[in-house]
Amino acid sequence: MEEDEIKMKYERMKSYFITEQAIQKLAANGIWRELINALSESDYNFLGQNVIKFCPLYSPASHAKINHQIPAHSHLVIFDVNALCKRPPRQAVAILLHELGHIAHPSEGEFGADRFASERGFALDLISDLEEQIRENPKEFNVPLNLKRVEALKKIGDADPSNP
Repeated sequence: MEEDEIKMKYERMKSYFITEQAIQKLAANGIWRELINALSESDYNFLGQNVIKFCPLYSPASHAKINHQIPAHSHLVIFDVNALCKRPPRQAVAILLHELGHIAHPSEGEFGADRFASERGFALDLISDLEEQIRENPKEFNVPLNLKRVEALKKIGDADPSNP
C-alpha cells in the first residue's frame, strides 16, 4: 500500500473516532495500522453512510471530551482500549470488525457479526480470541452460543484463503 493511501485511510478513519487520544495507543500497539488496512473503500463508505463512530473507553470508567457533533440515531462502537491493547493486533481488529458486523447485519446476531469480520479475513483471529475467552473466562464465555460460533468460524476460516 502506498504512503499516500495510508495517509488518506488514516485521516478518514480518524474522522470516525469520537476522541483522538486512543488512536495513539492503538497505533503504538500495531492495532491502528491493521484496522485501517482491514477496511476497503466500500467499508469506509459504510461507516459514513451509517453514521458510525468509534468511542474508546478506559475501564473501569472513563471520561471523554467529544469533539464532534453526533447526530441522532448514530451507531457507537464502544470499546475498552486497554483490553484491546492486551491482544495481538489482528485479534483486536477482529473484535472491532465483529462489532461493525452487528451494524451491517442487525438481524443476524453474533453469527452475522462474525461473518462480517471473517469476510475481511479475520475468522481465525476471532476463533483465537473466543477460544481464549472461553478458557480464561468460562463463566461468561463457555456457553453454547459461543461454542457454536467457534464451530461456524472454523468452517469459514478453513474455507477462507485470505487468512494467514
